Amino acid sequence: MGSYLNFPIFIILASLLNPNIHVSGDSQPEILNIEQYLQDSPSANTRFFGGRNFNTSECTSLSPEIRSEIEDYREVVYRILETTLTGHFQGKTYDDLATFVDKFGPRVSGSDALEESITYLGQLMTEADMEDVHEEEAVTPMWLRGNESAILLSPRKESLDIRGLGFSVPTPDEGITGEVVLVRSFKEMQAMKESLAGKIVVYNSKTGEGPLHCIIGASMAAKMGAIAALARSATSYSLYSVHASVQFYDEKIPKIPVAALTLEDADMIERMLLRGENVTIHLTMTNTASSERMSRNVIGDYKGRELPEEYVMLAGHSDSWDMGEGALDDGIGPILAIEVINLLRFLNLTPRRTIRNAFFTGEEAGLYGARRYVSDHRSELDSYSAALEADFGCLRASGLLFSGSTKATCIIHEIMQLYSQMTNATSLIRVGGVPTDIYLMNRGGVPGIVLNGDDGRYFWYHHTDADTMTAMQPANLDRCLAVWASTAYIIADLNEKLPRD
Repeated sequence: MGSYLNFPIFIILASLLNPNIHVSGDSQPEILNIEQYLQDSPSANTRFFGGRNFNTSECTSLSPEIRSEIEDYREVVYRILETTLTGHFQGKTYDDLATFVDKFGPRVSGSDALEESITYLGQLMTEADMEDVHEEEAVTPMWLRGNESAILLSPRKESLDIRGLGFSVPTPDEGITGEVVLVRSFKEMQAMKESLAGKIVVYNSKTGEGPLHCIIGASMAAKMGAIAALARSATSYSLYSVHASVQFYDEKIPKIPVAALTLEDADMIERMLLRGENVTIHLTMTNTASSERMSRNVIGDYKGRELPEEYVMLAGHSDSWDMGEGALDDGIGPILAIEVINLLRFLNLTPRRTIRNAFFTGEEAGLYGARRYVSDHRSELDSYSAALEADFGCLRASGLLFSGSTKATCIIHEIMQLYSQMTNATSLIRVGGVPTDIYLMNRGGVPGIVLNGDDGRYFWYHHTDADTMTAMQPANLDRCLAVWASTAYIIADLNEKLPRD
């Protein structure tokens, strides 16, 4: 991803237009503290999250008793590794993920495909003999992508590949034709605001500000009189691929159509303008937005043998963007969590605490399901030892991202030593906050863990038509399962919950 930011952070950055991102009424009462979120999670490794590689010199005070307790799990971890990498579960995660994403395809918020996939995930949880499998309602918005086209009319005629950004308004039926003005930053746009009226703004930033242009660029351009906006896709690498995302309007400013375009086309337009050529584009978008739709979180428990009222959460989000199959983002999250339960049952491993699977709806549109869950379950947060989520694919089991106390980080580091050699999951990044569905739980004091499944290419596929099973390799998914099952089981089975101070 380079300096680019993960999608949930996009949602928060967009809210710079409004310091509290929330839904009116009491259907989604949870409010995010935007400044805190940005401080915690400015961007799945040190390049992305503003975190740092954990320095084990901070663990000198970790007691020999805790180290010995964790070391006692070495035989259990070996059984997990053997079963996933060469045994009965070898290739199973790949097959089950492929079945899921091929069956439902993209699962955009508000769609029938999403709702059908949620029902299917509940069925998989029941088949895994999880207890108290149930659904909890959460409202999500609806937006339908229509026909989209951008035609370069001058200095020559060519079709440009675009994708409307989520919740963009449509163009008039006849489309919009306008002269193009290119800007690289909001500061630059402010300096040239007198020349933007009646124009189509093309954003072409190659810095960390670029994702903001996708998220709030429409309102910023409309404020200065622009009639439409096109933004460079939020990625550091492209093979003529367009990356979708959500975008947000300032309700006090007229709404204009906005879409993403490829890096290649954004750079071409800039070169044309630098040569002094007049660039004109005709834009047509028939996107539609409708009322909110009631969706569902789906939850199930693998009951603990001694402390069933204490929890370790394995989370994921059921929805995806409307491009590709949503394999990396985030089919892997729910499927991996269910696979952990199947694996532990196969090995007759029941931890002290309950492992709860929770699959949230409406993440891509604004963490809708996660906010609903925290609002409804806030009183339970003290009973959690940790919340884990896989929301960065599994191109490689690179390691873990952790947000919690120093002592808890040291415990996670000790756990990783049991499987790092056989999985290559060696990287432990300590971050201020986890920018996934479990963010609010983490802010509520629950230690947060994110599987770092990025090998440097995750954001090549993110929110594109290329987010399919072709990007995945069975052996890497096997390693991710081994890491995830080992980590979740040990945390759920330790004598004490992870320390919060």
